[in-house]
Amino acid sequence: MIQSEAMTIGILHGYLLEGSGSNLWTRAIVRALCRKGETVHLFCQENHPETYDFIARAFLYQPNGSRETLLDRSVPYSGGCILHKPELGDTLPVYVEDRYEEFPRVVPMVLLPDKDIENYLDRNIVVVRRVVMEQGIKVLHANHTVLISVVAHRVGKELGIPFTIMPHGSAIEYAVRQDQRFHRLAEQALSGAASLFVIGDEIRNRLKKVFPGLRGLEAKMVGLNLGVDTDLFEVVTPERRQAAIEKLLESLKGISRGRSQRETRSLLSSLSDDMGRDELIAGLHTLSEYDVKSPDADLEERLLNIKWGDDPLILFVGRLIAGKGLQSIVAAMPLILEEYPRARLLVVGHGPLRGVMEAFLWALRSGKEKLVESIVQWGRQLEETDEALAGAA
Repeated sequence: MIQSEAMTIGILHGYLLEGSGSNLWTRAIVRALCRKGETVHLFCQENHPETYDFIARAFLYQPNGSRETLLDRSVPYSGGCILHKPELGDTLPVYVEDRYEEFPRVVPMVLLPDKDIENYLDRNIVVVRRVVMEQGIKVLHANHTVLISVVAHRVGKELGIPFTIMPHGSAIEYAVRQDQRFHRLAEQALSGAASLFVIGDEIRNRLKKVFPGLRGLEAKMVGLNLGVDTDLFEVVTPERRQAAIEKLLESLKGISRGRSQRETRSLLSSLSDDMGRDELIAGLHTLSEYDVKSPDADLEERLLNIKWGDDPLILFVGRLIAGKGLQSIVAAMPLILEEYPRARLLVVGHGPLRGVMEAFLWALRSGKEKLVESIVQWGRQLEETDEALAGAA
């Protein structure tokens, strides 16, 4: 049961709750707060609030001021989350290309004109301001240096309430560093924030480098050590791994699927040693029709090919972009295999690097040295192809 007097925590997150990165952090911290008995007002674009057992109520806000109840139920925690979803229209500003349900126009924010950016900010501000005033929220927390932090800054300044920011790498690298507009907006938000929660020295030093002239920046930084919710995991000994995989295989029954073997063969058949960059990009575009966030059609076959009790395993989980470093692990595999000949690399995630890495591995396996060198040389130019190429490996 949610007590009205406890409704004081406001968290601003501009995206969904599924997936990794700031999405994962948000759902984990909100669940932890609910478990501790807190009531959290969460502002985000989650389309399926019923999926998360900590969300007690959810509302959709239209630009005309109307509010629609999406969910109203009890939750198995002493606290609970009330989700507030502003209706944004067709356009969702993002850091890198992606697909989002309900948004026909998902655009890297650096490509958007000022009017679209201001429209996004205004629609969020109206809803945040309304809920803050209705619920008496006394402090706000925002993820990322842009854009939702700008919403917290403007609402906080207008209503006289403090706000905090947790910077994440994607906004800094793909928006703030790339476009002076977002550098300026981020600098304003950081200047107005009461505190900045930083994940270790890496983010701390990156902020200092990107905003060298921002007075008082370091004094606002509060170190935040990330942890693991151990309740979500159970240690599985090697002899029990096969049984655990069989349980996973059972859970996959009935789930919609993404990439098929036919689509993979279509990509590989288009490759040749002397192909140019545009030819390779065209080959990658042959993979544009499948559901990139669903498991592959042949996932069971792949999982059953691994000797779970014996093979040394290296697991990569994350978005498949160069910034996450998957290509470095692949490049290191020959050295790893010299020491551990039976080692297996498992890649779990989706992103525009998937097709590129599959082409790279095919070229290595087939002895196509020229194509290998070309892919290395073209680098991130290939990653800039349509996100529809990004699949779940």
